[in-house]
Formats: sequence, C-alpha cells, structure tokens
Amino acid sequence: MFKQFFLSFVVMSFVMVGISSHAMAETKIAVIDVQNLLNNSTAAENVQKQIAKKREEFQKEFATYESDLRKSQEELTKNATDKSKEDIQRERGEFEKKILETRKLVQERQISLEKAANKSLQTLRGEIFKIVADIAEEDGFTLVMSRQNVVLAEKSIDITERVMKRLNKSVKKIELEIE
Repeated sequence: MFKQFFLSFVVMSFVMVGISSHAMAETKIAVIDVQNLLNNSTAAENVQKQIAKKREEFQKEFATYESDLRKSQEELTKNATDKSKEDIQRERGEFEKKILETRKLVQERQISLEKAANKSLQTLRGEIFKIVADIAEEDGFTLVMSRQNVVLAEKSIDITERVMKRLNKSVKKIELEIE
C-alpha cells in the first residue's frame, strides 16, 4: 500500500513539474514600480502641487477664522465683569457654537481635499493601467507584477521607465476637483 502511494506521488510530481515547466516556458513576465509612477510622473507632481496650493489656501482661510475666534474670546473675558451671568452664558454658548462650526468646516475642507486627491490618483492609476496594458500587448507579456510584490527581478523585465515616458507624454495634468 505504501509503495503504491509513494509510486503515485512520484509520478504525480513528475507530471506537475512537466506541466509547470511548460506553463513557465510560455509566461513572459514584466515588473513595474507603480509607486514610482504615482510619485514622480509629471501628472503626479502636478497633482501634488495643486494639493499643496489648496492646503495653503485653506490654511490662510483657517488663520482668519482663528483670529476672529481669538478676538471673540478676548471680548468675552474683557467685558465679563460688566455683564450678567445670563448674558455671559449666552455669549459663551455663541462662542462655543462658532468654535464647533469652524472645526466642522476645517474637517469638511480636509475631507474634500483628501477625496479630490484620491480621485486624481485613481485617474492616474487608470492611465497607468492603460499604458501597461498597451506595452504588455505589444511585447507579449502574459504577467505584469507590481515591483512592491517582487523581491528580486532582473532589470531587463522592469518596464517602469517605458511606462513613465509614455505617461509623461500622454498625461501632463490631472485636475484636482474639490467638491
């Protein structure tokens, strides 16, 4: 019984090796550094500049709100001795309401900027995918893997630079659409 099982195992091993070596002979592999493309392409750098510009605009706007809140707080503490407890509580409630509204606005702006950035990067990923698919079809690659998932690969199978050249030629700018 054991001999039969062992013989079957050996035969199956040879069959599997034969099948896998046949499949490997037909597989043409390429590697691409997607993160490099998402960080260093012309379109990616443009998106990063747009994000930085919007952040700066938001910071200036928030600085104005912060200044107004400080003034309101100073007025509250300065005039507190001349007012009744009810007036102080009412004004403090209004002040706290302004603070909450400002925090909410800041969060909304941050979220909208983050969503716009993600949308732009998704658009860029789509363009990268199209270019990779074209190169794979042209060169007969049957498998294209992300460099982040590969431990070691020959430089000759890395198509990142080819993709970068085509990407920079075809996509110069992706608009940052903030809602």
